[in-house]
Amino acid sequence: PPPPGSRRRPAEFCESSKAVYRDLVYVVGGFLCDFNRVTDRIQMLNTTDGTWRTVATLPQTAAKTHHGAAVSADGAWLYLVSGQLGPGCTLGTAESWAVRFAGKVQRRKAIWLRLPDLPEIRYAPSAFVDDGALHVVGGAGPNRRDPRPDHYVLPLNPSGR
Repeated sequence: PPPPGSRRRPAEFCESSKAVYRDLVYVVGGFLCDFNRVTDRIQMLNTTDGTWRTVATLPQTAAKTHHGAAVSADGAWLYLVSGQLGPGCTLGTAESWAVRFAGKVQRRKAIWLRLPDLPEIRYAPSAFVDDGALHVVGGAGPNRRDPRPDHYVLPLNPSGR
């Protein structure tokens, strides 16, 4: 991997989640280019200076691909919702997570909190934060084929969790 603060992208990945806060783009998990492997890393691109950094590692039971991702209004929390656990067409999970960040100066060790699960697995849902709540919209259902029109809302407390 390139050194911290590199201008080179750390790895090629796809079917990852993305979330944006100001000039920071978070790229979460995803398949590596052969689709037989996944990454458990969260990469951050600072679009102002063009540097990439690895800022966290996903919890072992968290989805590695096809998740929804969103950032809190103050940029302190990154939320991950549902998704697929591994490479190929492995099982999905309804787990949701929040990781605490401190803006451009990331903590040395990410602080992960488990959030309530979705009522059922979603593949590639959309997620966003609005009016103090995490919203999860759509995605594919547990069989991966049927689109879901659901809109789940998880109220967040004032600290963002």
